[in-house]
Formats: sequence, structure tokens, C-alpha cells
Amino acid sequence: QFLCIFIITFKHISFIFCVIVFTLIILIYILRPKQKMPCLIFILPSPHMIYKFFSLCYNEFNTFLGGVEMTTNVDLEKLQKDAVDIFNQGFACSESVIYAIKENFELDMSDDAIAMSSGFPWGLGGGGCICGALAGATMCIGYFFGRKTPGDPKINRCFKLSNEIHDFFKEYCGATCCRVLTKGKEKNSPERKAQCTDFVAATVKKTAEIILRELAADEAEK
Repeated sequence: QFLCIFIITFKHISFIFCVIVFTLIILIYILRPKQKMPCLIFILPSPHMIYKFFSLCYNEFNTFLGGVEMTTNVDLEKLQKDAVDIFNQGFACSESVIYAIKENFELDMSDDAIAMSSGFPWGLGGGGCICGALAGATMCIGYFFGRKTPGDPKINRCFKLSNEIHDFFKEYCGATCCRVLTKGKEKNSPERKAQCTDFVAATVKKTAEIILRELAADEAEK
């Protein structure tokens, strides 16, 4: 006969806690010599923890091979809708572009990337410089095609694609500076909101098209 003890872990129970429980059970067993039957202790992870473990392993292996976990089956209309919806829910232009790209490409990207773009709206926090939608789009291009080590020549491709989204934005919107784009429009006016919504929708779509085109070219070269 065996005394079997099962410790089921859950999403918010840390490994350290499990170790503490395990240690206490061992001590209790040792201090009770009359209990002669062997003791088997099983620490059972929850389905969530199992999923996270294998997901982490897959992501690390994929990164080691030089890949990025994502899908290229992107519905551009849904992408635009997601960007516009979250924009109207309170995200600013840069945040909305990154959010929609992240969600529709199913990127394993931390929400910290969205937070990192929070200072761009209204031309760098109200400075009237580069439009946040364009800045967010450039960040997304950098995520896919930027470099992580000094001297990596892939930066040249990133420059080229960033220039492409810049030129598109300037042609479509008429300028790249927030103060020029919004001149004569009150900050919270319906007219300005409608214009910015259009800029967000157009920019996120063009950004996705550039990314999909470049990824398809990379795949064709393999």
C-alpha cells in the first residue's frame, strides 16, 4: 500500500509554494514513524501551466531557429476594424496600430510594446511632431525587420521599409507632423476624431501589407 498525495497547481500558485508544501508533507511523514506505508507525492500542473510550459518551449525553439511565432493569415478588413474599435475605446493612434498588428498577426508580443508607444500621440505628447500612427507603424516594422545586435546590416532593410511607410503616410494624409494634420481642429472635436480614425485605419492596413509582402518574399527565397 502507498500513501499517495496529489498537489494540484493552479495558475496563481507558484512553484515555490509547491516546494514549501512538499517539504512540509515530508517532515510530517518523517515525524510520524508509526505510519509505515511508503508515501508517493505527485505535483500535478493545471492545464494552463502545461500549455504555458510547452508554449514557452516552442517559442524559444522557434526563436533559436530565427523565426517569429505568428500567423500570416490576416484579414485586412478585420485588422482595420480592430484598430478603429480600440482607438474609439480610448487607445491613442500609436497604441491602436500596434494593438491591431499584434492581435491580427497573433504575435507573442508583450503588451509592454503598446505601453512603449504611449508617448507618441499628439506628436510626442502634444509636441506636434510625428503623428503617433506613423510612429506606431514604424515600431511594428522594426519588430519584424529590425536588428538586435550592433552592426547587423538588416537595419538597411528596416530603413527602406520605414521610409516606405513614411512616404505612404505623407502622400495619403498630406503631412507627417501632427500640428500640420490637425491645424484648425480642436483636440476633442468630432472632425479631428474622424480624421485621426481614418489615418489610423489607412496606416495600419498599409503597415500590414508591407509586412505580409516582405514575409512572403522571405518565404519564397527559402
